[in-house]
Formats: sequence, structure tokens, C-alpha cells
Amino acid sequence: MKSRLMIAAGVLAVLSLPLAAQGQGMVRGGEQGAAEGNRAAGPAGAVVGGVVGGVVGGVKGALGIPAPRRDKDRIGPRIEELHGRLHITAAEEPLWATVAQTMRENAKTLRADLANQAAKRGTMTAVDDLKTFQIIADEHSAGLKKLIPAFEPLYASMTPAQQKQADRVFREHRRHSRL
Repeated sequence: MKSRLMIAAGVLAVLSLPLAAQGQGMVRGGEQGAAEGNRAAGPAGAVVGGVVGGVVGGVKGALGIPAPRRDKDRIGPRIEELHGRLHITAAEEPLWATVAQTMRENAKTLRADLANQAAKRGTMTAVDDLKTFQIIADEHSAGLKKLIPAFEPLYASMTPAQQKQADRVFREHRRHSRL
């Protein structure tokens, strides 16, 4: 009996939380879900991801679960992670520095484009949204065209064991980005 009363009180407390928190969580969750869905499956994935993210974000907002911090420098931790996972040696550091710098420049360009598009988000039409997707896809392509020539000499300098590890790391990243 007491447990039912406590459950009812808990449900009542959740339902009485400010709707603003829930709404804010829905917006943030929708944005994050749409971004992940878009990255993984294109515009259709963005729609599904936005809906699912909005629901999850709304629940988190209602429960008062804080949104993750938006880290403008996501590439720094990614570069550090790759450095460790690829087992970069001291002799390979100059080649790695070129790869890391290329990754930073690509991220800076993409971040600027995303910020520019985010400023227009409220007034964009469906056609504008598709054009934005094209711009971002073009930026990714241009970034790869810079990254591949920077990475090739590093890969060529690696031991066979490091190359196998690099193959594994990139294969894993490719597989996770499709989910």
C-alpha cells in the first residue's frame, strides 16, 4: 500500500514538473536526434531521429536530467583518441601532426558552415534544408580530399600491426556512423 502511494506521488511529481523543462528537452533532443539520424541515414534518418530524440529529450527534460554539454571542440578528443588507438610512435609524430592539423582545419570549416546554417534554421524551407544538407555533404567530401593525402604517408610509415589496427579503427568508426 505504501509503495503504491509512493509510486503515485512520484508520478504526480513528474507530471507537475515545469513544462518548460520538458519543452526545452524536446527541442534539444529533437535537434540531436535529427543530427545523428541525418549523419547516419540522410534526410529520412533525420526525420526519424528528430522524432525519437524529441521524445527522449522531453522525458529527460521533464525528469530534470541535464542535457550534455555542447563541446565546440569535439575534434580535440577525437584526435587524442585516434593518436592513442593508432599507437603513433615518436618517429611518426611529424606525419601525425599533419593529419591532426588537417582534421582541425576541416572541423573548423564545417563548424563555421553549421553555425551559419543554424542561424537560418527558423526561416528555412524544405528546399533550403536540402541545400544545406548538400553544402554539409560537400564540406565532408572536401575535407576527405584533404585528409586522405595527409593520412597516406602516415599509414605507409606504420608497421603492419599498426596498419591492421588503423584498418580496424576506421572500420569500427564507419560501422558506428551508420547506426
